[in-house]
Amino acid sequence: MIASFETRIILNGILLFSLLFLPWWFFVLTAGLLLILFSAMEVLLWGVLFDILYASPIPFYFNIPILFTLVFTTAFFAFRIVRRRLVFY
Repeated sequence: MIASFETRIILNGILLFSLLFLPWWFFVLTAGLLLILFSAMEVLLWGVLFDILYASPIPFYFNIPILFTLVFTTAFFAFRIVRRRLVFY
């Protein structure tokens, strides 16, 4: 079995690769997996990097150019709150 630190490094490497070369939905799924497995604060950094590279205002989302940063920040705090209330985690 791979240690948790090694898994975290591997997932961050996959996030870097998916940020540069894969579609956005794979990036979001991998970041979600990282948030579920670990309380990974680096997901916020990945969201900022994604918005720096690819962000453009989307009229459907009220012209917010930092959409992924807001989504990952909300998900990070939501997972922290839910994780505290789970009995079996």
